[in-house]
Amino acid sequence: MKMKMILALGFLVCVGTTWVVLAHQQPGQRDSRERIYPTLFQGEHGSTHHGPHMKVEFENELVQVSRVRIAPHEKIPMHDIPSPRVQILLTDEHLRITFPNGETREESHKAGETVWLEPQKHAGENLSDSPLEFITVVPKKQ
Repeated sequence: MKMKMILALGFLVCVGTTWVVLAHQQPGQRDSRERIYPTLFQGEHGSTHHGPHMKVEFENELVQVSRVRIAPHEKIPMHDIPSPRVQILLTDEHLRITFPNGETREESHKAGETVWLEPQKHAGENLSDSPLEFITVVPKKQ
């Protein structure tokens, strides 16, 4: 019951955040809070990386909600993120992202932050001594 309440609250926060972000963006504009890190989904709405990192917590015809865990210092191979999504950090994050052209970016964020992620291809590495965990909400096309 507690998990269902947490997921429902997370979903409502994500939907509200998504609406606010999209309502205030100009066409083609990227959200200033956008950040890059792996979301290890499978299938139509997820990434091309398949691994033990992702657990679907809820799914219906409108949305897929998943929990992602990345071990301390773990490296995630290059994978595609084919659809936009909202992510809610459950732990602090210190991550290195590598793009197909070799460009890298280090990012640090605090637990509780909510961010929008655009479609992309990248690899990731958890630079922290602690596991990284987040919830990802992927809206499905209707």
